[in-house]
Amino acid sequence: TLGTRGALEDRSSVPRLAAALVERFIPALSATITFKLMTVCFMSAKGVAHRKALVYLVHRLLTRNNGEALNEEDRRSTCVRFFLLQIGAKIRGFEAHERISYCRIVSDLSERKALPPAEMTQLKDSWDTD
Repeated sequence: TLGTRGALEDRSSVPRLAAALVERFIPALSATITFKLMTVCFMSAKGVAHRKALVYLVHRLLTRNNGEALNEEDRRSTCVRFFLLQIGAKIRGFEAHERISYCRIVSDLSERKALPPAEMTQLKDSWDTD
């Protein structure tokens, strides 16, 4: 239900799922499998809200408490490699009005220095943002 408009307006939805991802899914499945599954979900999502919800979830993981949730066992680089970079081609193909939200997310991640410079450059190239 995270991809519904109501869930996106509920400020506790993304934090709840982020906590579940870190506490249950990644330990049970591994970061690689978890982020690959998120990529499959993103790529097959029919609704704009579902795709945005997944990216907002990753944004929270990367920015909350200086990305503490993804510091363990190369989780951050796994997230970048198996989710953020993998969805780049789809994001590049969106119309301008849909890309605005994604461009804002990249800008925010950059301002917060949520990713090392090399990974940020890869993300900007993948999503075709400045």
